[in-house]
Amino acid sequence: MNRNPEPLERCGQCQALIEEGEALGTHVPDSSYLHPHDPTRDGDRPLIACSPEHLAELMKAAGARPYLDVELWAGKIDRALATCPQGLSLYALAVKTGLTQDQIEQAALWSGRSVHSLGNPP
Repeated sequence: MNRNPEPLERCGQCQALIEEGEALGTHVPDSSYLHPHDPTRDGDRPLIACSPEHLAELMKAAGARPYLDVELWAGKIDRALATCPQGLSLYALAVKTGLTQDQIEQAALWSGRSVHSLGNPP
């Protein structure tokens, strides 16, 4: 007997609880999405729905949003800096995020920050 059943999924469109085994799902490219546990899945947003119609609506909404590599890079930088309140050198930031110095510079420019401020705590 399983005393801790898996939590039920919620439809991303209507928030209805979905019975076990009934959820429909897919993944869509989304540069604003950072996976909570697996950085290799950043930018690959899961969609869960209770019906084909709701899944289609979620996919339509996701498809209307442009995918920007620089937005994904900025998110990776923010996540890395959030785990290091003392700040990181640019080299350490590159190692922690897997980004090149050029990608870090582009992300800083895109987010309106100085490259040198990225490695320092606020």
